[in-house]
Amino acid sequence: MPRCNVVTFTTNGTWYKSPKLYAVELVLRGAGGGGASGVRHTLSANRQPGAGGGGGGAVRTDRRISAADLPDSVDVVVGTGGAQTATAPAGDWVWNPGNPGGASTFGDILRAEGGTGGGPGGLNGQLIPGAGGLSVMRGGNGGALGGDGESVSSGVVSLLAGGGGGGSGGPNAGGNGGSGGSSGLVPQGWEYPEFWKVLQSGGGAPGGTVATPIRTPGFPAGGGAGGYGGGGAGSRGGHGLVTVIEYLFDE
Repeated sequence: MPRCNVVTFTTNGTWYKSPKLYAVELVLRGAGGGGASGVRHTLSANRQPGAGGGGGGAVRTDRRISAADLPDSVDVVVGTGGAQTATAPAGDWVWNPGNPGGASTFGDILRAEGGTGGGPGGLNGQLIPGAGGLSVMRGGNGGALGGDGESVSSGVVSLLAGGGGGGSGGPNAGGNGGSGGSSGLVPQGWEYPEFWKVLQSGGGAPGGTVATPIRTPGFPAGGGAGGYGGGGAGSRGGHGLVTVIEYLFDE
């Protein structure tokens, strides 16, 4: 009788083909982008919240790959979430842009792109939200100017989607930031237990506030939160994940 084995990579590694293997399926999630810091303008009224990072993209094989079509070993790269940004220095329209999330790859067979960081540029504090990773199932875009991160779904039948976008930070004087985007059925900032990570990506982090400046995105692939207005640091993006579902001949 055949049996199934699930191998998950949360860090870079090497997958080795079992002599009993007859096929695999692959599910890859790129990493989420980090949020931008808030603008630390000299005028308090112009201290804009940072833009959220984009969620990592998701991709999976649409059919099983035969063992005969695979090499004996495959290098696996797991995307690292965009790193947390530092608090912005004081100055007119000064901020620290979010860091991009890395792509996840299974050799040259399959690739899921990471989301970009929030706030790569803009005039007069109009920070640009991070874009979701452009894979078969793209990640959600981050929120800007206090807005919500984008929610993404691949439809009512499939549970798998890219990571949700990170919410924009809250205002300088306090209050809530934007909500993080959901991923399929997964709400903002949420991750499912280990088994469900085969099928689900994480929700984006809600925007940072004065009371809670650093927010945690859902794993895998959730987008990082933007920092609150006044220079608050942007949160990191969720790391990627590579899942190999092995179909084996039993002894």
